[in-house]
Amino acid sequence: MTKDDITKKTLAETLIKVNKYSLSRHEKYFSWLKNILTISVGLLGILVSLNSDKITDLYTFIAFISTILFLGLGILFGAILLYNEVYIQSQLLNHSKKNGRRLLDGKGIKVFSVIRRHWFFSLSEIICLSSYLLSLISLIVYSIFKVYEKGIFN
Repeated sequence: MTKDDITKKTLAETLIKVNKYSLSRHEKYFSWLKNILTISVGLLGILVSLNSDKITDLYTFIAFISTILFLGLGILFGAILLYNEVYIQSQLLNHSKKNGRRLLDGKGIKVFSVIRRHWFFSLSEIICLSSYLLSLISLIVYSIFKVYEKGIFN
């Protein structure tokens, strides 16, 4: 084996490992996102259905509404972000079709191609994660106001 053959073999092995780790990360990320969405929908349902008390304090009301709003935004943009999984699979399918056409035309195939995420999915990820963080903060503030309103600290 020549030095050039060893370099090509090492490069091929490295690319295979990168692809394997990338796919594994991709699967774990979307699994985590699905779990967060499930928990969020459950929490939203619980918050809305179990809030039977009339909220008289303005700050408590604002904290409650902001919690619901941010949870809703997190769920919406999380669902949009989940569609990114379909988008990536479509891009992979298109890449495979192009390679098939290249083979039929007698040209070589492109072994390695980069699939870029659409900018809207990147924006959706930022909005989703920010909304979840803000909803968590709002929920804590709402809980503090609710406890204070009940008179426990008086």
